[in-house]
Formats: sequence, structure tokens, C-alpha cells
Amino acid sequence: MAGVNAFQELTLAIDVCLEKGLALPTLALVYSGIDTMAWLGLPDEQHDVTGEDFIQWVDRYLLPGSGLGCAALDLYSARCGVLHSMSAESRAVRRGAAKRLLYAWGNHKAEDLQRMADLVDPSIMAVQVEALVRAFRSAISTFAGDLERDASLGKRVDARLRRVFENTQLER
Repeated sequence: MAGVNAFQELTLAIDVCLEKGLALPTLALVYSGIDTMAWLGLPDEQHDVTGEDFIQWVDRYLLPGSGLGCAALDLYSARCGVLHSMSAESRAVRRGAAKRLLYAWGNHKAEDLQRMADLVDPSIMAVQVEALVRAFRSAISTFAGDLERDASLGKRVDARLRRVFENTQLER
């Protein structure tokens, strides 16, 4: 895979994990990818992505037209749970600031999971993993379109892209 960039590897890994039924690794990769995309668009003087940057990127690029019924804060909270404890628990959920996300994938449907969750706890929201993956792919595409339309954003992203890992292998 000489010359394959980190984003190609990431989307390939998401596809492989999803195909193998590995929902949690799929989620971890998607949430990590959102963090990275938010980092790419940061102002020059800002070096570290924050929760607010994640939320703003999701609100601008991922949620519009996605059909996902959750809020950007719910996704950020879910990201924290998945990446920090591999669970649906996060500080925002415990404080009641965000909904607890549960995931359906494959032949299980978010609508069915939501009906069951509503009987137990109305603060739970079901999300279809495949829909989240589609929304992430669409968000990347929309973000790339903005790079072409906004020269300032394009310049910032180009500078940051120089720091992103690239898989280069020497031929033997």
C-alpha cells in the first residue's frame, strides 16, 4: 500500500471493521476521524482540537442531511464513552447534558432498538452504525468541497496535512 494516505487507510479500516461486524472498532475509527477532520480546519494559532471544535464540525458537516436524530453534543459524548471506556457512559450523559447513544448495525435496525429503549429510558437514542459511517463519508466530501471554495481554509488544511502520517513503504 505504498503512498496510501492516512484518510484512505482510515476509511478502508472503517469498511473492513463494519464488514466484519466489529461495531465498536468502527465507532472508534469514525469518532477519531471526526476529531482529525475538526483538527484540520482549526485556525493556525490553535494546535489542539477541543470538544467544541468536534461539535462545530459535526454541526456543520456531519449532521445536515444525515437523517441522524441526535445532536452534535450527543455524538461528542458518545465519542468520549467509546474512546475512553468503550461504553455508552460519559460525563455529559451522567450529568444529563447529552443522550446516551446505543447502536444498531447489520440486520438490526435503530428504529427497533429505539422502540425498546423508549420503554426503559427516554434519554437513550438509537443510532444506526451504517448511517453514521455514511454521514461521516458525506461530511468528508462536503468538507473537501469547502476547501476548494474557501482559500483560507484550504491553506490551513494544506499546512496541517503535511503533518499527517502517510504509509510509505520502500520497494525491496
